[in-house]
Amino acid sequence: MSFWGAQVIVNLFSALPLIGPDLSLIIRGDFVVGDATLNRFFSFHVIAFPLCCSALLPRIFWRCTKPGRTTRMA
Repeated sequence: MSFWGAQVIVNLFSALPLIGPDLSLIIRGDFVVGDATLNRFFSFHVIAFPLCCSALLPRIFWRCTKPGRTTRMA
């Protein structure tokens, strides 16, 4: 299942004009989806994504609890 998910994501990036084929080659790490690709996707999901989210959370909380903020009822 991871293989096919990686294949779909790489194909989405390869559809970009001009930089798509080169970018998809960089993301894959090879000419086909294999161990290098799956390791990159795994490390992104386990390391990079949580770090980015934890870096953004203080800013989100600050924006939501800023003094003088009014809430609007829709």
